[in-house]
Amino acid sequence: MRTNEVVARTGLSKDTLRYYEKLGLISPNRDHYARLYNEKDLERLQHIQQLKHLAYSLNEIQQLVAFDESFETIEDIQTMPLKDRQEIESLLAIKIAETQDKIGRL
Repeated sequence: MRTNEVVARTGLSKDTLRYYEKLGLISPNRDHYARLYNEKDLERLQHIQQLKHLAYSLNEIQQLVAFDESFETIEDIQTMPLKDRQEIESLLAIKIAETQDKIGRL
């Protein structure tokens, strides 16, 4: 699907899509000058939007996206370096605590 369709389906601006591409969060295919997005890109964009609603920074989202791309199975995660696993677990634990606190305040 082309950029205009992705904009319509996600509510994101073209500038936001380009910025996410520049950050490496998505990588659409190219047809000359047009960007062509697939369902995986759309799912990734929806996931990014959810994480942003949970107050994850773009830097944190980049870490999670890199983690997601590197490790597809539980076996992959179990064999990753302990330091990397602890970093991801720490990031998620902090966000869970922040989210629980936010829920409590609401």
